Amino acid sequence: MAESRSNSRVFLLSSVLLGVVAMVAAFVYLETGASQDRGPKSVILVAKRDLRSGALLDPEKDFVELEIPAKLVELKSRGLTPELKASYKGQRINRDILAGTPVLLADLAAAATLELRGDSRALSIQVKGSSALGGLLIPGDYVKVLVTRPKPAARPATLPAGTEVETPTEATYETVIVSPQAFRVIAVNQRLSRSRSQLTAAEQYQGAGESTSQQTVTLDVSEAQAKTILEQTGGGSGQLPITLLLCPPPTPLP
Repeated sequence: MAESRSNSRVFLLSSVLLGVVAMVAAFVYLETGASQDRGPKSVILVAKRDLRSGALLDPEKDFVELEIPAKLVELKSRGLTPELKASYKGQRINRDILAGTPVLLADLAAAATLELRGDSRALSIQVKGSSALGGLLIPGDYVKVLVTRPKPAARPATLPAGTEVETPTEATYETVIVSPQAFRVIAVNQRLSRSRSQLTAAEQYQGAGESTSQQTVTLDVSEAQAKTILEQTGGGSGQLPITLLLCPPPTPLP
């Protein structure tokens, strides 16, 4: 009986000792982890409360700042930042977000309406691959339209009878600017509104094929400009190679 009690005490003391050792080890681990996180920090915005899909954002009520290690560059680049906090007011989110979860740029709904005013018209043209900036073109950009077409043949000079004239074996081409004016891009394929930073990793992966695929680019033009573009590009059906040249926005008149 005494031996049994002695064994019980030994077992109890061993359990307590193991518990203390485990607690000390956990404390050391947490302290080590905390010391490792004392490096440079970045700040992102996380949901202050549960946010429902389609909700209009109110930055003061919906966001709270969170410090993260500066080495998490990918998360920082994809997340909403305090510097642009005011610009998120009134935007909608496209999924449910739980409180404490980082809010990403891809979570902002890309929605817009097609509005034409006055003499504005929407003209869609087909552009292939790198000629459409390899998938980097977004609505709101300004572009000039270039077309590559066969060079008009020069009229043959009057030559004496019996003179042989060499016929060119290869056609020659020229690239011309359809209009000196830059046109605003209304849509790219079915996208009416999207920023480059809002492209998700999946879209970037899918967009890799756009470097070789055909794209439909819709431009904001007048009726006269639409007529000129169609005449110069072979009807806008992609019969002649079209290239879009990215330009800065026009300078507003004083």
